[in-house]
Amino acid sequence: MWWDDDDTTFFESAEVAALVRRYENMVKHNRADYFDEEEYETIVEHYLMVNKLSEALRVADCGNRQHPFSDDMKLCYANVLLEKKETAQALQLLQEMEAKGVNDPELSFLTGTAYMQLGHIDEAVTRFDKCAQQTDDEEDLLSLLLNVASDLMEKDEYAAALKYIKTASELAPNDMEVINEMAFCNERLNNLDESLYYYEKYIKEEPFNDNVWYNIGTVYARKNDYRQAMQAFNFAVTLNEKHASAYYNLANTYVQQKKYTEAINTFQSFLKLEPDNSSAYVAMAACYEKLNGYKEALAAYREAVIFDDNFAEAHYGLAVSYANTNKWEQALQHMYKAATLEPARLEYWLQLGNILLQSRGNKKSL
Repeated sequence: MWWDDDDTTFFESAEVAALVRRYENMVKHNRADYFDEEEYETIVEHYLMVNKLSEALRVADCGNRQHPFSDDMKLCYANVLLEKKETAQALQLLQEMEAKGVNDPELSFLTGTAYMQLGHIDEAVTRFDKCAQQTDDEEDLLSLLLNVASDLMEKDEYAAALKYIKTASELAPNDMEVINEMAFCNERLNNLDESLYYYEKYIKEEPFNDNVWYNIGTVYARKNDYRQAMQAFNFAVTLNEKHASAYYNLANTYVQQKKYTEAINTFQSFLKLEPDNSSAYVAMAACYEKLNGYKEALAAYREAVIFDDNFAEAHYGLAVSYANTNKWEQALQHMYKAATLEPARLEYWLQLGNILLQSRGNKKSL
């Protein structure tokens, strides 16, 4: 269908391949062969699937010239224009069809898509609602609702998206994709209890899904329930020992519980997967500082600036570490770097002043 964007399910039949070859031979030999509307749509779909948008547009244009009174060909042409992000031209064509009284769910859907690309969310939602009303087949309607919701979420329009997901849930309450989208959208809207309900409903059916366990962990962390978050993140890394984000969030969960040794060990596991992640080195250095491991903290801060010399927080940490060991020249160098990288951070300038005083023999502590 025209709203099914799952390209991974597209496998060309021998008939489609032969049809495309016949079209390409026509172009090669500059002939004017006849193709019916459905054949043109099939050839356009082929070129869209292989990401040859200009050729798809050429086919759609050829189809419109051969079938000048066909609404289907006009919609096919508008669809390709939208794929090419030539939104204004597509919308003009679609509006002309609306003005002529064309009543077609594809017209409503494509017009909604055009408005979505332009950021006119209210107009897009109006057309998508109309499309849903025009769609009788439940399977097609479910696909439509989920695709519209996905498009809205890409625009961070989660409240609007949730309306479509709820309707999808009424149609298919046990559909795993619907359950996952309900959980995700509610999470983004900060409906954390509702989000957990659906994530846990999902995990009952697929208990070995590490990504869902990770999502459960993030929701519990946002609820400040770090014990439950830690358990969920641990499940995630047990199921997938290469789930880097789960290690990182698990480490931060340990930090929130002041379990700094466990946090350091977990950051180290994360850094085996992402050895150039400066933020992890800085977070781990802060844990070492909590345990008075200033030598280890200094080494971690150094690693951070090796991978990202423009990371102000890493330079700040280095400056404080050097100051704590009376290495004033290095402390001044890194604190000045931090302050110039983020000049709006008042604390960096204040610390720079404190280090200047310290370096001149002032005995005030940092």
